[in-house]
Amino acid sequence: MLCQEAMASGLPVVIANGGGSAGLVEDGFNGLLCDAFNAHDYIRNIDKLLKDQNLRSKIIQNGLAHTKKLKWSTLTDIYFRDLEILVSSVNNQEIAV
Repeated sequence: MLCQEAMASGLPVVIANGGGSAGLVEDGFNGLLCDAFNAHDYIRNIDKLLKDQNLRSKIIQNGLAHTKKLKWSTLTDIYFRDLEILVSSVNNQEIAV
């Protein structure tokens, strides 16, 4: 839900391309997606937003428009699904150890 809250607040989002939130972000349209394990990818995308006012404005406006169509009940479903995925991945790592 943090991603959608940021969009609804007029902030451009830069998030990992994975999990439920990534399904709500169209790369280059209403946010920027990064490889979750590549810090340089985050830096590159943040730098793009800082240097490109047109891209930043487009992402902000599209993010605002996107969040106006969302329902809180849908967002909570996504949030809890993401938590289940996170817990499952942690449990799988503990089992593998």
